[in-house]
Amino acid sequence: MITKQELEEKIAKGESVWYADFNKVFECVLIPKNKPELKMPNYLYVYADDEYEYRRKLYINRLYSTKVEAEHYLHHANIIRTETLPFLTWEEFFSIGVMTFTGTNNLDYELVRDFGVYNAITIYENGNELFEYDLTEENFYKAYDECVKLFKGEENK
Repeated sequence: MITKQELEEKIAKGESVWYADFNKVFECVLIPKNKPELKMPNYLYVYADDEYEYRRKLYINRLYSTKVEAEHYLHHANIIRTETLPFLTWEEFFSIGVMTFTGTNNLDYELVRDFGVYNAITIYENGNELFEYDLTEENFYKAYDECVKLFKGEENK
């Protein structure tokens, strides 16, 4: 991102800056005769150098000295990661036997159907047993509620 001082110098010299819009980058020549208006702290208004004299509002935090910097912002800023807790019904869980997810604390969790000695539903946190319930449909829903709390980072212990 360009500083206010750098921007003022570029305007005085009639140099250009690069703007990272929502889906592209473009060059803006800051010609003093076209009256760029620096409205700190957030905006720079530039006027087109054509017969229509339209004014364009640019966000200063998206202005860069080089095209490479602007493209870096365009392609790498505000990356969103959306995670969803797997949804299983009792029948699906009983058939599949396991559901895995990562909590907001970056710990790995497993909801496991155990037909071993205990016939249990167990929640594991990074391989360590956290909760155990008898293997019933009612307990599956209780265990699933705990998984939702773990997934969302809510207090449950």
